[in-house]
Amino acid sequence: MPMQFDPPSGTRDFLARELETRERAFALIRSVFARYGFEPLATPAFERLDVLMGKYGEESDKLIFKILRRGEHEGTGEADLALRYDLTVPLARVAANYGSQLPVPYKRYAMGPVWRADRPGRGRYREFTQCDLDTLGTSSAMADAEVVCAVHDALAGLGVSGFRFLLNSRRVLAGLLEAFGVPAGLGPGVLITLDKLDKLAPGEVAAELTGVLGLVLHVEIESARAQVVQKLASAAVHADTREKEFGAWNQRSRNQEKCGAGKGAGHLELLGAQPGSGLYLNPWPGSPDIGPKLP
Repeated sequence: MPMQFDPPSGTRDFLARELETRERAFALIRSVFARYGFEPLATPAFERLDVLMGKYGEESDKLIFKILRRGEHEGTGEADLALRYDLTVPLARVAANYGSQLPVPYKRYAMGPVWRADRPGRGRYREFTQCDLDTLGTSSAMADAEVVCAVHDALAGLGVSGFRFLLNSRRVLAGLLEAFGVPAGLGPGVLITLDKLDKLAPGEVAAELTGVLGLVLHVEIESARAQVVQKLASAAVHADTREKEFGAWNQRSRNQEKCGAGKGAGHLELLGAQPGSGLYLNPWPGSPDIGPKLP
């Protein structure tokens, strides 16, 4: 006979009243996404372990709930399956599996539970519902704009107010790293570290860039080592700093058209990502929420 009857740490029960409220909210979100031409997709709650591992970075890989092998292989203690960590990697698997059977562009939304083997805390769960909206098969900025509009209408329909959108661009990120002479092999690790700026002080992030990643050891200009690390860390803290440095990075490039940051900036500008608009250029993932509110 169990001694405790509350749900496992990091999970929740939903009784009728709360569940019905959630289902109404989900139904509204689905209707908005369908109105924009996105179609639903459902994937299994678990995937093969090799499909999930290595897709989220070393730290996130540790948060994947693994499922041990069963039957005659049970004694090995090895895992071959895992609960899905998000809805994006399953989408990539579906795209690879079905290929030509999918429309082009493929506009899909997915809603369902995902699992993280994280330490539970206030507003932080091990099981929670994720809502994903993606367009595959097009590089048009209009596809990104459509996603923003659909999410805006869904939030507005739910009665949420005062929200704002922050835009990130892989081209901008890759271009900035290139401008600072960060080796391509270190790029992913540098971005993961910079993503911690919403949790750690800039000095701690800079220390990780120099210590764990050894970033300055790979920067070509010796005298610019400390300056490079400090700029990378502080770029996500102050909006005015971001704008000034972004302009300097572009000017530093001999040919802005060949600079990844320049191309990425043009893409974001098409979406209105500039001061005074409803969207804000946010060069670093995880940086403070300082963009202007939507009107």
